[in-house]
Amino acid sequence: SKNHLFGDDDKYFTTSGEYPVFKTKYGTIGIMICCDNNYPEPARILALQGAEIIFTTAAWRLQEADLWRLYNCCRAAENNVFVAGINAFGRLEGLFLFGHSMLVNPRGQILEEVNEDGSSVLVRTIDLDEIAAIRQHSPGLKDRHPQEYGALCQPADLNGILK
Repeated sequence: SKNHLFGDDDKYFTTSGEYPVFKTKYGTIGIMICCDNNYPEPARILALQGAEIIFTTAAWRLQEADLWRLYNCCRAAENNVFVAGINAFGRLEGLFLFGHSMLVNPRGQILEEVNEDGSSVLVRTIDLDEIAAIRQHSPGLKDRHPQEYGALCQPADLNGILK
């Protein structure tokens, strides 16, 4: 479900406020759509619900390439999960979507990234036991203090910030 709309997305989509996870024979997966990856909270919610692999589908432009890589790596490392970032490739309504789909490990390291011409398919075997091993030594989930984050759940006056 898409919860963070971009541009005129609100003409075509509505948000659900839900972050479902799915148990499969390959592991427990969560899905984020496009701009949901811009924010740390959706990935954290999915991880807290047991997601081991988060799939992010997107249509990001070439000028956002650095952020695409950064956000996928951060979401994986913050939550000690695998992130499969799937980005569209080609021209769409005057925009160049740069592809570079990738698989990131729970330490935030890119394991595989498809080439620039969009003709690759990424296939990789992952070891879900790596998640538990990393989480034993990582404070990401176990040492959180949600009682300290009340301001994140409140509307903010952005007038002074967005000048």
